[in-house]
Amino acid sequence: MCLLLLCLAVTARAQYRFDHWTADNGLPQNSVRDMVQTRDGYLWLTTFDGLVRFDGVRFTVFNKSNSPGIITNRFVWLYEDAPGDLWASTEDGALTRLHQGRFTTYTKGQGLPGERVNKIGDDGQGNLIVLFFSPTQVYRWWQGRFEPAAELRLPPNATAPERNQARRMPLGEGLGKIFLFIDGQLRSFNTRQTLFDNSILAQDQQGQIWFSNVD
Repeated sequence: MCLLLLCLAVTARAQYRFDHWTADNGLPQNSVRDMVQTRDGYLWLTTFDGLVRFDGVRFTVFNKSNSPGIITNRFVWLYEDAPGDLWASTEDGALTRLHQGRFTTYTKGQGLPGERVNKIGDDGQGNLIVLFFSPTQVYRWWQGRFEPAAELRLPPNATAPERNQARRMPLGEGLGKIFLFIDGQLRSFNTRQTLFDNSILAQDQQGQIWFSNVD
């Protein structure tokens, strides 16, 4: 998959232009696994040959050969938390954090179970949530450490939007379950073994959860 950008020119007659970038333009490889735009305006991409930052003109590649704290080049999922730290999951179940310009990779020694990371997302208050499979486990980055999310609660003074928000929550892909924080507690919902798209999950202004199933 190459990186595509759709640009809209606002003229008397709207015109669309597709630009595309490949390894010939600076990507480390043509397959992009995930992408997120951080609040500073950069677009970040994951590949199996490094973590990539795009400023709209050029790509900067961060990997284990040029960035201390990165221990593997095979990145999968991305997420930016409320404090502005960028998190990237790796193929082997570790998590790499970009904090104040420095990378740190967390593994079993920091409380992770060491299994494959299926999804990373939000607990409704901007804290990182990590969903593991085999077996299914949900962990949250909380006060500088990873802990099982089922044992944690949101602060009792959290506002209603914070307690019920579902921004890019982890999704039980193919297991017939959705994991969400509702009223400050972690909940899982059985969905009759419905297969879900592994990336589409949203909440509307009325608080209803929408997701896409796979036919």
